Amino acid sequence: MPRKSAELTLWEPKIRMETRADGSMIVWQEDPLGPYPRSMNARFLEWAARQPDKPWLAERAKDGSWHKVTWGQAANLIQSVGSALLDLGLSTERPLLILSGNSVAHAIMALGAQHGAFRRRPSLRPMPWQVKIGASCKTSGIS
Repeated sequence: MPRKSAELTLWEPKIRMETRADGSMIVWQEDPLGPYPRSMNARFLEWAARQPDKPWLAERAKDGSWHKVTWGQAANLIQSVGSALLDLGLSTERPLLILSGNSVAHAIMALGAQHGAFRRRPSLRPMPWQVKIGASCKTSGIS
């Protein structure tokens, strides 16, 4: 049962553990599973609706300034990317390979792929023929 304090609610789960003869341990929660979203993107869109103008992600631009994307902007981009990828014929049989380092564009592309409900495989290793994925953000007014 959660314990409430003046500032926050803490979760106090009922946990059980079984140690087997081979030394392996099985751990499980006895409490019933509470409500959960249909998908992580559903939770993302919920937060975007609650706080559309608050920053979601930011990264340094080449000139040293901050490139920021709000929750609302990200939600629009993620839905657009998901639709565009489906229009391109990507599916669970034709997955997306993201060739990118960590970036706002990478996050939007990955969440767009999840929104389109198909697999994607991130590759964080630099490739000599690396594809730029920032163009989709720039054409949407987010640079």
